[in-house]
Amino acid sequence: MKMESYPRNLLLNYNVQFFSGPLQRAQYDHMFKKNQIASASIRLCDIGYPKLDALLQGEYKRLDVLHELGLDAKKPTVLYAPAWDPGASLRSFGEAVIEKLTSLDGVNVIVKLHPVTYTLKKNPNFDFYTGGVDWVERLSRFEKYPNFRHVVDYKIDPLLAASDVMVTDISSVALEFILLDKPVIYLDCPEYFEKTIKQFGWNNDPNYILNNPDAKAMRNAGLCISDLSELVNAVQECIDHPEKKSEKRTAFSRRILYNPGRGAETAAKTVLELLRLE
Repeated sequence: MKMESYPRNLLLNYNVQFFSGPLQRAQYDHMFKKNQIASASIRLCDIGYPKLDALLQGEYKRLDVLHELGLDAKKPTVLYAPAWDPGASLRSFGEAVIEKLTSLDGVNVIVKLHPVTYTLKKNPNFDFYTGGVDWVERLSRFEKYPNFRHVVDYKIDPLLAASDVMVTDISSVALEFILLDKPVIYLDCPEYFEKTIKQFGWNNDPNYILNNPDAKAMRNAGLCISDLSELVNAVQECIDHPEKKSEKRTAFSRRILYNPGRGAETAAKTVLELLRLE
């Protein structure tokens, strides 16, 4: 959860809201209250997250995914999945993160960037989403490492199934990894909260995001590091002791998702009910 609130006009642009889980519902309750919107005027539906259905149903197999990538399935696998935003880890020190990870002996390293990070140069939003960097070209220098893969396919779910540890920052993909009860390492990104979040005029309070349990709870279920010098030891600790914070991850998972593995089914049924076709 990297934002406190959307602008009021956006919240008023719909009549029905599908929620992925209790955590999102709590976030919207806060936004409705902050923007003085009567939630009774909007139909709120507890749906789940259809995107995760295949993952939670076990469709993706670790061995198959790593074999397809040409990686040794006997080695633990670390997934670096950062957010695209200015001030997040990729633009601030992403290459240094990858250098640290590829220095680890006996570990696979997979990099999966946010889809908008692959925006083409001819696109008018190229600079906004990429920081003016062709990340495929920029990260090509790491291809010399046999244990490194940069996956540019949009679908991250197979990589979540194949990986043992995630390294991220403010990306909500951490929530998806927590659902699998796997350890997450968060890279602290003070620039995002000190500068970026204030630039878009969305009336966000960084202190609320950093201090409110509903906004920061996912970090409480992981390991947060403030200096890259801590990264290698943090990864090794997660590999050696993946059970640490499992209790917190399991408890938090119940707040992330309604109807695990049945999001699409629930969404379809709800749409039919809304259209009075069922």
